[in-house]
Amino acid sequence: MSNEATNVDGEGRGSLKLPDEFTGSAVPDSRTVSGVRIGFVLIGMGINFTGFALAADAAISGGFVRGIAACVVAGLVLGVGGAITGYVGAKLRLSAFMILRRVFGTSGAGVVNLLLMLLAFGFFCVLSSMLGGTLAGFLAAVGMQMPQWACSLGGAVLVAAATLYGFVALQKITFFLLPLLTLGLVWLATVSVQHAGAVAIMSYAGHGRSFGIVLSALLGGFIGFVVVFPNLTRYACTPRDGVVAGLIGMAVGFPVILILAAISAVAAGKKDVVAVVGGLGFGAFALALAAISIWKTNVLNLYTTYLGVAAMRSSVSRVWLISAAGVAGGLLGAINVDTYFLPFLLFFAVAAPPIAVIYSIDCLTRGQLATAEQGEESVPAYQWGALGSWIVAATVGGLALAGILRLTGVPSLDSALTAGVVFGAAAFLRGQSAKLASSGQH
Repeated sequence: MSNEATNVDGEGRGSLKLPDEFTGSAVPDSRTVSGVRIGFVLIGMGINFTGFALAADAAISGGFVRGIAACVVAGLVLGVGGAITGYVGAKLRLSAFMILRRVFGTSGAGVVNLLLMLLAFGFFCVLSSMLGGTLAGFLAAVGMQMPQWACSLGGAVLVAAATLYGFVALQKITFFLLPLLTLGLVWLATVSVQHAGAVAIMSYAGHGRSFGIVLSALLGGFIGFVVVFPNLTRYACTPRDGVVAGLIGMAVGFPVILILAAISAVAAGKKDVVAVVGGLGFGAFALALAAISIWKTNVLNLYTTYLGVAAMRSSVSRVWLISAAGVAGGLLGAINVDTYFLPFLLFFAVAAPPIAVIYSIDCLTRGQLATAEQGEESVPAYQWGALGSWIVAATVGGLALAGILRLTGVPSLDSALTAGVVFGAAAFLRGQSAKLASSGQH
């Protein structure tokens, strides 16, 4: 089988040529790209409905100055995290889900993988619902009528069609749409300033929400990018490219996107990008741009879902899985499943950061994980040190989220720092035990 493409119909037969996604193996040198390219892919995926809503909520609830400060700090924190997980992905050339199997155990990783898959699929369902409503609104604006459920299902099918081509599709989509979406954000911010005035925007006081709550919401909304970033950086030429991708995408790209969105939202006093642009008299254009943005982001969500399933069930057919997940997500989106998904998102905001911290520490401190060639033969079913550290850290984050415990004031940071301390100590003790065992043998 070629590294470049495989004939797929079921699992390797038929006439549909799809690029190999290396779901259970390391990405070869022939398929790698630069860190700058991956960074721009990440920026393209960051321009979405969720990002606009989070930036708008930060600036409107916390005030413009506090909201902008939170956007910058969130970008720096995410950039550091993305640089580390990007390095890990580029070092091992494995997907995030395959890395988790080595860190949490071949069976223990099932719980962690399931959490990440449910998050990605949940976002896919929510955005499918948004895409359906946006497409229905656009068609109505141009004189056509179609039920929202049909638009949700049709949009999900279009997402699935692009997802079949994996990382190749993500690159092409991003480099075609990134300039358009970036210019759209810049134009929107410029027009908003002209309408509301720069002084009025900058002096907006907001609703008094604290900096910690605003920052935590931003981190919770974007932390998923950090955790699954190896899914992209496994295609990086070198570990340094993985670091560059994280810094460009998260430390630079994300704050710029969030600040532009915050300016527009404060000027309009609205958190919905369609309502903001529609209020300026560009209803149909706003809906078309929003539909494109949602479709593009949902490709990444479905791609992440596919990689998670493939890591646990390597024999699954890519065509069957992506098609079935696409249809299921479209149908769930049509019945507004987002009302059930949002509480899960709050839990993920504190449960996900420790995952990235644990697998990063494990990769950086344990020699046997330095390369991907070793395989999983020596990996036990359960790595209790990693699992226990994750449970403790997620519990601390949950207590902080509930207001029972207060450390930094940002629950997602509390869980990440706890994971770093607990698992860092476990890794140190493991290293000391290995040294004692080695010296005893001599």
